[in-house]
Amino acid sequence: MPIFEHKLWQFTTWPLSLLFGLVVQARNRLYNAGVLQSARVEAFVISIGNISVGGTGKTPTTIYLADQLRRRGYRVGILSRGYGRRTTGTVVVSAGARPLVSPWDCGDEPYLMAQSTQGVPVCVDADRVRGAKKLIQDFSVDIVLLDDGFQHRRLYRDMDLVLFDPHQYEANPRLLPAGPFREPLHALARAHCVWVVQAGEQQPSSSLMSVIEKYQNRSVFWVKKEMKWLWNPITRKREPLSCLRGKSLFCVAGIAQPSQLYQQMKLLKPGELCFRAFHDHVNYTPVQVAHLVREFFAAQCDFFVTTKKDWIKLATFTEMAQLPVRIAELEMSLPKAEEAEFFKQLTQRIESWREAKSR
Repeated sequence: MPIFEHKLWQFTTWPLSLLFGLVVQARNRLYNAGVLQSARVEAFVISIGNISVGGTGKTPTTIYLADQLRRRGYRVGILSRGYGRRTTGTVVVSAGARPLVSPWDCGDEPYLMAQSTQGVPVCVDADRVRGAKKLIQDFSVDIVLLDDGFQHRRLYRDMDLVLFDPHQYEANPRLLPAGPFREPLHALARAHCVWVVQAGEQQPSSSLMSVIEKYQNRSVFWVKKEMKWLWNPITRKREPLSCLRGKSLFCVAGIAQPSQLYQQMKLLKPGELCFRAFHDHVNYTPVQVAHLVREFFAAQCDFFVTTKKDWIKLATFTEMAQLPVRIAELEMSLPKAEEAEFFKQLTQRIESWREAKSR
């Protein structure tokens, strides 16, 4: 996030980061000592989380795992807090076929997960224990994917998968609010598995990788976060990235790390790139959308490019129908050998849990 790049912000807020770190450490110690209890539910819970404030790819990872586990015959449900929604309590976003509520009623990311999965119920609830029980009781799921759950320790998880962006850490390793991190690096030791996220070609330093391996010596996998194609909402078909090469692009992104999309757009070598970044989970207003449309036509661009998360909100405005929209689809991908090893380890854990449960 841009604010964490400012040296003045880092300098003035570092005392608050120290206080934040003490609070986080105290809370984790209370859970580790059993003073605070984690509630178990009758399902295998997989948490997909991180130790920073976003942009590592939790949503596409959750969608990917839901699809892969469903293909392997498991009954999977997705549980999220539903950040930015205007509702409270438990909301069933999808029974497994399509979204049943609007993005404003459940949050943009749960809506996107419901839209992008088939046969996978999606539920939002700030009380993750209650939400997990809802998925189990109403949909008989045996696996709950807990979106953004690494710090939510009240719900017991059988596997913690943590996504870690080394470049984000190298840019600013400080804790909130001076930096983007929710927990220090040694929190990786609490995870069962770490996915080191690679966006672009830059490699993390060997010293940082040594530290990661020091704290996490069980399972470390490299995963790529990349844009592989575009979605045309008019034809409802995928198009190759090459169709943007040499074209004038008007790009809009309201995501945690818009700079990553900007860099990927630049790699396509457009003729011109007009980029508009908004804060993560932005709720676009009619005034904002009207202004973007005017800007697009004034710049005489060939394509209006945005993300899937942005499009689920932008698509509700009738003005967008007149624009040549292309939606950038970001995906997480493991190399084939690592993918096979990861799912081997995961299914072994699930089957061991099933055996223990049946005794």
